Amino acid sequence: MGGTSENGSDKYSLLIAASLRKMAIILSLYITLYVIFAEFGIVSTSVHYSLAAAVSVVILTIVGAIWVYFHVHRSLRSVRPYIIPFHILAILMTVYITGLWNPFSLFWAVLIAATGMVFHRKAMLYSLVVFFGIILFDIISLPSITILDVISRIIMFITIWVIAWFISSLQAVHDKQHTDLLREKSERFTEQTRLFTLVNNVNEAIVSINPRGVVQFYNAAALDLLDTNEVLKGKRITTFLKLFDEDEKPINLIKMLTDGPAHINRDDISHKAADGQSINILMSSSRIKANDDSNQGYILMLRDITKQKTLEDERDEFISVVSHELRTPVTIVEGSLSNAKFLMERGATSTVVSDALNVSYEQILYLARMINDLSTLSRAERGIGGDAEYIDVRQLVHDLYNDYSPKAQAKNLQFNLDAQHVTAKIFVSRLYIEEILQNFLTNAIKYTQKGSVTLEITQSAHDITFGVIDTGIGISKADQTKVFKKFYRSEDYRTRETSGTGLGLYVVEKLAHKINTKIELESRLNHGSAFRFRLPVATEIDSTAQEA
Repeated sequence: MGGTSENGSDKYSLLIAASLRKMAIILSLYITLYVIFAEFGIVSTSVHYSLAAAVSVVILTIVGAIWVYFHVHRSLRSVRPYIIPFHILAILMTVYITGLWNPFSLFWAVLIAATGMVFHRKAMLYSLVVFFGIILFDIISLPSITILDVISRIIMFITIWVIAWFISSLQAVHDKQHTDLLREKSERFTEQTRLFTLVNNVNEAIVSINPRGVVQFYNAAALDLLDTNEVLKGKRITTFLKLFDEDEKPINLIKMLTDGPAHINRDDISHKAADGQSINILMSSSRIKANDDSNQGYILMLRDITKQKTLEDERDEFISVVSHELRTPVTIVEGSLSNAKFLMERGATSTVVSDALNVSYEQILYLARMINDLSTLSRAERGIGGDAEYIDVRQLVHDLYNDYSPKAQAKNLQFNLDAQHVTAKIFVSRLYIEEILQNFLTNAIKYTQKGSVTLEITQSAHDITFGVIDTGIGISKADQTKVFKKFYRSEDYRTRETSGTGLGLYVVEKLAHKINTKIELESRLNHGSAFRFRLPVATEIDSTAQEA
C-alpha cells in the first residue's frame, strides 16, 4: 500500500487497523439486531435461513469481534490474518441470514476495499471472485431462473465492484497525499537541518524571540556571547541579555523592538554579564511578519565588538595626540623661520639669524625622530620586518657597542660591554631586537650626565638576558608605571631639558610583545636605571625553519 512501509508500522497504518477493529464490533451488533428483527418478521431473510444457523453465525461474529477488538494491532500486517475470517463470516451471513438482496450486501464493497488496503490493490480481485461466487450460488438457489434475475445480479455485482473501486480510489488518493506529506516532511527536515547547521556555524549570535521576548531558537554563538550553558528556549531574553546605552542607562529591549522600526542596527549598546563584565555589542534586529501583517516576533543578530571599539577608541586617541604633538614643533619651526626671514630682511647679524635657524633645525630633527618612531610602530603593527632569523648575539652586541661608543665618549661617559660568556644564538626578528636595544642605549646615554652605561648580556642553559644599565637620573616609582605609554614624558625638569618624542618606550613595549618577551624595569631616582628582557636560545629546529 502506498505511503506505508513493509510492516505498515507508521501512525497511518495503525489508524486503519483501529478502524477495522471498530468495524468488527459494529458488524456483530448489526447481525445480532438483524436476527432479532428477522424472528419478528420485520426484515427479509435468506432462503436458507434458520434460527440455529443464524444464532451460530451471530455467536461466531461476536466472539471474533471481541477477539479482534482486544487484540492489540501494531501494524497492518497484524490485521492480515483476519481478512479471511471476515470473508467466511460475510459468506455465512449472506447465505444463512440476510440473503443477497439486503443493505448488508454493501458490506462486501467495504470488505473488498479493505482487502486492497491491508494487502494490495490486486488482492481485491480475489475478494471480488468470492463475492461473484456468492452471486452464482444465489442464482443456482433460485427455484426458477429468468433473464431478469441474472441481469439484476450482474448489476448488483457491478455496483459492489464500482463502490469498492471508488473507496479504493479515494484511499489511493489519500495514500498519495500521505506519501507526498512524508516526502515534504523529510525535505523540510533536511532543509531545517541544513539551516540549523548553517546558523550554528555563523560566528554572530542569532536569537529568535516571540513578541513577548521569549526565546524560540538560538545558535551556539549566542551561548558564547552570553557566557552561559543554560537552555535559553522558553525563557525571556531579558533574563540573559542586559543592555545599556552609552550613558550606562538600562535599555528596555522589548519596548525598543516594539516601538522602533522593523529593522534596527545599533553599535552604541553594551551587555553586562552576571559577573559585572561589560562588552560592547553590535545588534541588528528584524521584525517577523505573518501573511496578515501581524507581528510574529524578532530575529536578533548580536556581535561582540569590544575589541573593535577599543581599537577605534585607541586610534582616535592616537590621532588626536599625534596631531597635538606635531602641532607644537611645526609651530616653533614656522615661527623660527619667519623670525629668521624677518631678521635677514632687517639686516641682522648672521649670529642672530643662525640662532633662529638652529631652533628650527632642532625641531625638524624632533619631527624626524617622531616620524621614525611612528614608522617603526606602523611596520610592527603590520608585521613588516617581523620575519625571524638566526642571529649571532655576540656579533649583534659588538656592532651596537661600536655604533654607540662615539656618542658615549662625546658625553665623557664610560661605555661597558659585558658579553664574555655568550656563545649562543637567537631566532628572532633582527629589526625588532635592534630597535629595542637602540632605544635603551639612546635613552641611557641621553639621561646619564656622568658615570657609565653598560650593555650586559648573560647566558643560561635556555635563555639569554639582554640588559642596558646606566647611572643616570633614574625614574621615580610614580613614573615607572607610565613610561611605556605613548607620548608620556616625565615631569622631571632634567627629562624636559632633553628632546624626546615620548614614543620610544611605547614602541619598545609593542616590539617586545611581537617577539614574545617582557621588559623588566629597575630604577631608583638619581641612581640610574636598568632595562632587561629575555629571549630563548635558538634550537636546531629554529635554524631548520630559517633554512626552509
